[in-house]
Amino acid sequence: TWSSLREISLLTQCRGTGIDINENMIKVANELKNNEKLISDSLDYKVMDGQNLDFKNETFDVSFTAWWMAFIPDKKKWIQELVRVTKEWWFVADFIMYYKTTPPDYLIDEMNNLMGIKIQKWDKEFWINM
Repeated sequence: TWSSLREISLLTQCRGTGIDINENMIKVANELKNNEKLISDSLDYKVMDGQNLDFKNETFDVSFTAWWMAFIPDKKKWIQELVRVTKEWWFVADFIMYYKTTPPDYLIDEMNNLMGIKIQKWDKEFWINM
């Protein structure tokens, strides 16, 4: 949330709102933002569930995510929410990661244990079909 929105704001001088369901991530993002005078007034970070966005319809010119779609349980609901809060004729984007080759089971198991989540072996076709 912090780094992607920060870079876009620095490049375009836009205003932006970042969300994350994790309160600690938002706390850190706000602390980092407040330490940077160039962007401290233009960015806002909020705790929110991506499947149930607390924004009015057509709030944003651009809605994007950076690599966290894999962690959303109901991906179709999440995509519908992104489209709903984005103005007509503007942009919705997701910067996704996928496996070019299938990773070994031990690596997936280690990451699941480390992160406390269920990573799945999604490939490029999964995301294209999504």
